[in-house]
Amino acid sequence: MGGGPLGLKNRPGRKGPKHHSILDVDQYETMDAYTKSLQRSAKTNIKQCEKKHKKNSIVHVLKHENWTFTLSHMKVIYDHQARNETNVLKLILKTVGRSLAINLTIGCLLEYYCVDIESGNKELIAIQQPILKGNTYRAMW
Repeated sequence: MGGGPLGLKNRPGRKGPKHHSILDVDQYETMDAYTKSLQRSAKTNIKQCEKKHKKNSIVHVLKHENWTFTLSHMKVIYDHQARNETNVLKLILKTVGRSLAINLTIGCLLEYYCVDIESGNKELIAIQQPILKGNTYRAMW
């Protein structure tokens, strides 16, 4: 099981969330402005992600409200769950449960593809379902 929202379950001595998990986005006009405000190590991590995406030909596609759940999405969830679950029955039940949760949640979907530059074929390797409530952004997956 997860550590609860923002890891609070694993920190019984703390009453509030982790400081790095709360961000007032109103003060930043662009993603670059936000990145420039970070400490050196965090900036490096973001830059490394961008470099890895370019190096490995990873692109993302935003699917709006009318997206359709496919077997490729279920395979991504299954592969994610299989990293930590050895019991096959639990693995299947968790995959089905998470698949249902994604389908029942309203919103868009970000799909991440690895693209073969030579053939143009693409493979779905990750999904993210962003949820916004007020000024809070939560990335499911």
